[in-house]
Amino acid sequence: MGSARQDKPSQRERRRLETKARIIEATIRSIGAQGPAGASVGSIMRQAGISRGLVGYHFGSKGNLLAAAFQRLCDDYRAMLGIGRDQQTSVGEDPEGELHVVIRRCFEWPAAYQDRQYAWFGFWALARTEPELRAVNRQINNEAAAHLGALLAAAGARRGQVVNEARAGRELAATIDGAWLHLTTGVESFTAEQAVTMCQQYAERLLERDWG
Repeated sequence: MGSARQDKPSQRERRRLETKARIIEATIRSIGAQGPAGASVGSIMRQAGISRGLVGYHFGSKGNLLAAAFQRLCDDYRAMLGIGRDQQTSVGEDPEGELHVVIRRCFEWPAAYQDRQYAWFGFWALARTEPELRAVNRQINNEAAAHLGALLAAAGARRGQVVNEARAGRELAATIDGAWLHLTTGVESFTAEQAVTMCQQYAERLLERDWG
């Protein structure tokens, strides 16, 4: 009897977490499909198949839900780049090889994430008026630049070169972002392979630059 009673709270907690995850995923899908208009509670409710009250019950406000959904989207991106949230960047024995892998991952999203790419545009638009979303966006941008900068600095050190880690990371992150925007917005005759090549070539220029 005691064991059965102990199981019930755990089952309730599991159901609660599953419902929260379903609402978050519905939010990402809704914004990915409709842009900022998909952030309406009504649209999210239809995607998740839930009642309006559950959004308030699980998240307190729509703003909290949007921040949680954007954070989940960023977690997917972190996983693809090999970044642990709030963890120091880990650089292996082949930083240059790791750098090339990271760049390629930015343009070769797994099939499961293809539709999620377009949710970024909706969240970026919403971040103009939502401070919590701006904070999440700033965090992931800083993390990506720091990760790239650490890899560039380590790769440069292997060559006997000194690389300005912060500046190089920011520059490469901006180059990747620009190429990614061109790719995802369907710029004619621009392919993922071209984007990868362009960014890898820019990384090479950063490694060869005189940072003195």
